[in-house]
Amino acid sequence: MFLISLLVLNLSYARITTYAEDIRTSVKDNHKYLKKCFDIALEKNPKLAGKVVMEWDIDDEGLVHNPVVISSNAKSPEMEACLKETLETLTLAPAPKKQLHHLRYPFTFGRFK
Repeated sequence: MFLISLLVLNLSYARITTYAEDIRTSVKDNHKYLKKCFDIALEKNPKLAGKVVMEWDIDDEGLVHNPVVISSNAKSPEMEACLKETLETLTLAPAPKKQLHHLRYPFTFGRFK
């Protein structure tokens, strides 16, 4: 399950809602790349589960800049580093022309019933 919490200024509520959905969709479209980070870490720790909250900037070309881990209870520095490196390679839903948006996104990993 992916959830998104956007910190976006200077956009109307309707525009924020649409942009949040665009981001959510583009992250889901890249799920397989992000999941590889979890799969690699899972080999070291079969009980790995948790939530990693990340923030990054996204430009008007959809390029990710400055991804950082804000909080994590996954206790897997390797997975966190992998998520950061992977995000830097992705192209996501672009911000409006000539704007840079700051996003916060929680990733939840684990085996849930």
